[in-house]
Amino acid sequence: VSINGRRTALNLLRYVKDRNIQVITNNGWVMGEEYPQNISVRMTGGDLRGRILVGELTMQSLLEAQAEKTFIGCAAVYEDAEFMYDIPNEIGINEVMIAKTRRHLYILADHTKLHKRSDRKTSYGSCTYDCEYTLITDDQADPQIIEQLRRSGADILIVESTYADKFHPS
Repeated sequence: VSINGRRTALNLLRYVKDRNIQVITNNGWVMGEEYPQNISVRMTGGDLRGRILVGELTMQSLLEAQAEKTFIGCAAVYEDAEFMYDIPNEIGINEVMIAKTRRHLYILADHTKLHKRSDRKTSYGSCTYDCEYTLITDDQADPQIIEQLRRSGADILIVESTYADKFHPS
């Protein structure tokens, strides 16, 4: 499993119970967490920017890895399936993670990150994905945005808000 530098994406590991999982991540938040013995975590290395590893070493490490599934968090998702990121290097790192994914891409974004184009916020970069992916969000998401994302080709998985709240850092 690959997990990008977003804390929301990393928090999903709290819910892995019965499977042995090997994780590769550039997420510095992993250092402050304890995981069960069935979860093995490998960090990419690289230059630390906030709590995210970026740079040439990060890219080399990801290029050498393969993942069955990739989980990516983002700063915002717009109804036309444009994904916003607020760390300049993040898009390139995510693209490598996705390219090295064998099976499926999951994007995690709670309802506070789903926006209409008219609400666009400033961010460093944005992209769209030309591969199949599943957006995981919560049941407080705007139904109109969800429907527009579905029309754009996204599979949507909606979880209960009480469950999604556990993904937020305290």
